[in-house]
Amino acid sequence: MDSMDQIDLARMIENIKIQGTIESIDYRKANSATFNGGYIELTNHSFIFNLDHYYFGIGFGLHND
Repeated sequence: MDSMDQIDLARMIENIKIQGTIESIDYRKANSATFNGGYIELTNHSFIFNLDHYYFGIGFGLHND
């Protein structure tokens, strides 16, 4: 696998993680009165997620559009 294929694969994995986390948060917000998590999009492909007790980011540096 050459380096371009590895970058494309990393982008695909990153996008799957972003979409899955967004869907998980939206589902939990719709189905739990006590869940206070959320997310914010910093740029077109960078997100900060809040899962009630901790924060994490996904999407830094793999997109160049």
